[in-house]
Amino acid sequence: MRTGSVVSTLLLVLGVATGALGLYIFFTERGVANEIKGFVLLLIAAVLMLGGFLHWELREIRKRLDKKDS
Repeated sequence: MRTGSVVSTLLLVLGVATGALGLYIFFTERGVANEIKGFVLLLIAAVLMLGGFLHWELREIRKRLDKKDS
């Protein structure tokens, strides 16, 4: 596995883990501050997962364009 795949996979895994933690905090902890903390973790998870998907797709597009040029 190349470094690009590792980075993309790591971003996706971190996004899922952060999202799970955010959901756990959002639904189990009492108080407005903890609900806000859970929501912020969900937003961070969304950004991490979006970054992972974009990195993965852009790598594939670049690989196909390089193959096409060769």
